Amino acid sequence: MITATDSPPLDPACACGVAALGDEPFYGQMLAHLGRGSSDYRAVLARYFDFAIREGERLGRVARAADPRDGIAIWTLPQAADVQAAAVRAKREFLERHCGTAARVNYDLLVETMADHAADLVPSGAWYLSILAVQPALQGKGLGQALVGVTLAEADAKGADTYVETSNPRNLRFYQRLGYTAVTSYREPVTTAEYWVLVRRAPRPKGTAR
Repeated sequence: MITATDSPPLDPACACGVAALGDEPFYGQMLAHLGRGSSDYRAVLARYFDFAIREGERLGRVARAADPRDGIAIWTLPQAADVQAAAVRAKREFLERHCGTAARVNYDLLVETMADHAADLVPSGAWYLSILAVQPALQGKGLGQALVGVTLAEADAKGADTYVETSNPRNLRFYQRLGYTAVTSYREPVTTAEYWVLVRRAPRPKGTAR
């Protein structure tokens, strides 16, 4: 497990990740061995978000609020097979070293289940909104929409579809306002939470087949 003495400074946006998503079933199950809400849980979750931000900067897009402590959106874009395989190895090594074996095992189980349900419903080459975090006090004021909109505009310009997964039913209307449609829902067996997969098709020129 990582210690304070060998930890580089965390990205400031990790704070909003913990505040906004610390109670999400995915992270609660991934780090269940630490006790949800404990100081160890919050510290390790912040370290996980730091890794996710750096991963997004390498393999996707990262949109930050003016004050990064207020909000962040992290996207993963399609990669060549060898790049994707290396990213998976790096994630598993990070989890094993900094979050513990239990976290790595739980993460693998959760991601496998989610991938199975999305495989035939998500368009090939779709961009993935992996994390959207907004400080709770700022939610409902347009910041989340602004953070997501930065990359959606780019995706639309490039004709790229996008998708997102959520276990919070309150998020459905938010994503629907952005043009997403729920394509499936399922009961995730590890967390027992209900998850929705939502897809947004990029605008196509008239007469262009989807």
